[in-house]
Amino acid sequence: MANKNGVLYFIEVKSGKGSFNPALNLTSKKLKKIIDSVNFYLQSKELELPFSISLIVINGDEVTFFRQYYYLSIKLKSLV
Repeated sequence: MANKNGVLYFIEVKSGKGSFNPALNLTSKKLKKIIDSVNFYLQSKELELPFSISLIVINGDEVTFFRQYYYLSIKLKSLV
């Protein structure tokens, strides 16, 4: 996790080998759990900041970075 210019950045890393794409392991259910965890963190720290979830995929020797895979710019209180 990092904070830059008032935005919290969270990174999810998926890895694998062979022909299977590890990015497929980031299912909608897993993404919802990550978002719920981020919201819990923001609430517990009483923060009202936008956040971004990025994805790093490692497949063998290849590394791919998906910047802002998910981005939420509204304040937390509007979600409650």
